[in-house]
Amino acid sequence: MKLSTSLSCIAFAMFPFMTNIMGQTAATAETANPPAESQVSLGENVKMKIGGFARADFFYDTRKNVEILDGLLDMYPLNKSLDANGKDINDVSLLRMSAAASRLNAKFTGPDFLNAKTSSLVEFDFTGVNGIGLRLRHAWVKLNWEKTELLFGRFWHPMFILDAFPTVLALSTGAPFCVFNRAEQLRFTYNLGQISFMAAAAGQMDYGFSSEYNSATGATSYLHNQIMPDITVNAQFKNDNIIFGASANYKVNQPRLYTQDASTPANKYKTDEKIASLSAQAYAQYKTGLLKIKGGALYGENMMELLMMGGYAVKTIDTVTFKETYSTVNNLNYWCNIVYGDKLQAILFVGYMQNLGTVDKQIVGFTKNSARGYDEKGNGIANMIRIAPGVAYKVGRVQMHLELEHSITAYGKYTNAANVINENAEVKDTKNISNTRVQFATIFYF
Repeated sequence: MKLSTSLSCIAFAMFPFMTNIMGQTAATAETANPPAESQVSLGENVKMKIGGFARADFFYDTRKNVEILDGLLDMYPLNKSLDANGKDINDVSLLRMSAAASRLNAKFTGPDFLNAKTSSLVEFDFTGVNGIGLRLRHAWVKLNWEKTELLFGRFWHPMFILDAFPTVLALSTGAPFCVFNRAEQLRFTYNLGQISFMAAAAGQMDYGFSSEYNSATGATSYLHNQIMPDITVNAQFKNDNIIFGASANYKVNQPRLYTQDASTPANKYKTDEKIASLSAQAYAQYKTGLLKIKGGALYGENMMELLMMGGYAVKTIDTVTFKETYSTVNNLNYWCNIVYGDKLQAILFVGYMQNLGTVDKQIVGFTKNSARGYDEKGNGIANMIRIAPGVAYKVGRVQMHLELEHSITAYGKYTNAANVINENAEVKDTKNISNTRVQFATIFYF
């Protein structure tokens, strides 16, 4: 399965319409001051507005998927898993329902601080453990001067572009073809009319890696094993019809605090081996009348915690201390989104991912969950494509949205017949595995 090279010449567009199901609350509640008549005064020049939505989802899959949040966030179809009779265990249709994506937020404005306008947001949804627990989505404080903004707290990862993200029903919001993540951060933005610059330092929190060595539960943040934060810079041009920009991201992860002898687990050896990665993206969007076209292209190294494909592989292992060195798994990602209409919208999303393999030709292999799209049995994903048409209708505060999402994943082997790893862990001899999801949601905004 290959995508035409014409896809790299993606048409791009404007900020999603206010009724964008995924982003409506995220974008409007977090960036716009509510009308004065809808605010509640808390005294001392502090005002509050409660917002959010109730959402009911119904979704049908023709196959089991790699998924998060009890199926609300689907990534890609699972590879074949054959039983003793040669039947594929993952070839099963599923129908599920959920209201866990419902959301509640409180937006605050307060008195000036250091001559800056002040605001804050706290937002929750109910997609905690297995979709039944309260989860903190955003919690930030902003200081706004005439041209400068400082943000402190939990917000969309700086590589997630609020001015240009896909309008889709699926909670994945275009992942794994574009970034989807929130992170604690310090973000600085400087505006010069139609041009703005942003720089941010962030931590790792959502959708982190797992480690078989460093955590009894299997969950850890590799970024937090050392002192270097996740660094992102962005430059953007924006007017009434056109937005385009570019971002770059640099981070340093330390997968292990120690290594150990598998035959004698009590023998541990401290390690500080790190892995650096650099990623970059370009995005743009265009609006004319009722038509909006938007999209992006991203080169990613070690992007697993941003809900994308990739991660890292083990390059070498010391025979005495078992100290490891690492190689990033890299990929190219493209997406395009077309939205037409006002109250009634026709929507189309197309995404494509190409696995570029590891940066080093020769590697030892993959540890448990070190790279999305690879396992420890020689199986890997070479590329993926998703096509998702949909229709949305909104009157007043109620919206209904129907979406058909067809995903195709090319599974193959990164090892040859002699069980030797291919150069750059290239995935060969692929076969396509597909899933079709039909999803319907009804949302009441308040």
